[in-house]
Amino acid sequence: MRTELDYITINGEQVFRPPTFSPRKEDIYKGDYRTCTGKIIADRVGWKFSDMELSWKALPQNMVDILVNMTGINTLLFDDLDGELRTEQIVRTSMVAMRHRHTQGGVPIWMDVKVSIQFIEAHN
Repeated sequence: MRTELDYITINGEQVFRPPTFSPRKEDIYKGDYRTCTGKIIADRVGWKFSDMELSWKALPQNMVDILVNMTGINTLLFDDLDGELRTEQIVRTSMVAMRHRHTQGGVPIWMDVKVSIQFIEAHN
């Protein structure tokens, strides 16, 4: 039986959590420069989640439709590695790739589904 942790939520719609879904945090630097000795100096202004590719072995048609319908700024709700529930703004940065379509129990299932996203919020 699936639980809430088995899903991510995109624009209020649940999608199976990708098997390799592991959002990482990265620092955001501004005003970085290299000194004459080769040392890099930069001001850390915050952090954001790293851009990532979401991929699934298989997804039903209704969940593929959620990915395909992502336009402009979208909302992603997930539990991060710290166990905290996060709501982040994202944009889709690739087309939704799908390899093969099968039908199981009358439901269309797409194989090898992939889409890339970019997190656009900065945090302090």
